[in-house]
Amino acid sequence: MREAWERAVLLLQEARPTGQDLPRLREAARLLEALRPDLERDALLALAYLRMYQVVRKEEYFLRGYSYAWTSQKEEALALAERVKEEA
Repeated sequence: MREAWERAVLLLQEARPTGQDLPRLREAARLLEALRPDLERDALLALAYLRMYQVVRKEEYFLRGYSYAWTSQKEEALALAERVKEEA
């Protein structure tokens, strides 16, 4: 599990909200979804989904990201959720 966590974090650090990095964001989300829920995991899932939304504007990604941001209550995730919400 530690490997999956570290790989997901690395993918998120490297990825930018561009079409080229969409596969990295999807892989990070897939790895994180397989882990046990906790606030840190939820914050990272929020970042992954919200960045995916910025790329493809798929409503499902926005809703998941926004929900994970509020569940986590982590400042970085909440800030991105509100910024993306204003852009929508």
